[in-house]
Amino acid sequence: MEPTTAEESQASSRARSAQARDIALVIQLRDAPDETVLNTVEAAHFLGFRPKTLRNWQYAGCGPAFHRLHNGAPRYLLGSLRAYLRQLQPGAGLRAA
Repeated sequence: MEPTTAEESQASSRARSAQARDIALVIQLRDAPDETVLNTVEAAHFLGFRPKTLRNWQYAGCGPAFHRLHNGAPRYLLGSLRAYLRQLQPGAGLRAA
């Protein structure tokens, strides 16, 4: 079934909204201290990946370093995410946490 113009417009609007949210988060965190704690969704948006990608990396034991709360929820320190971005190089692939 071909998407209608209204469906395409709605999907485009959602994509623009998500992109604006990601940009706003990055701007907000630009000057935040390295001790700032982010959940998986926030960390994924900061890094420019999907949350599912970070969850897969958590399971595989690679990607940026994270800590688990007493209830098992993963949390990322902004400083760790910044360090991870610095060590990434084009074509280098994933690195162990």
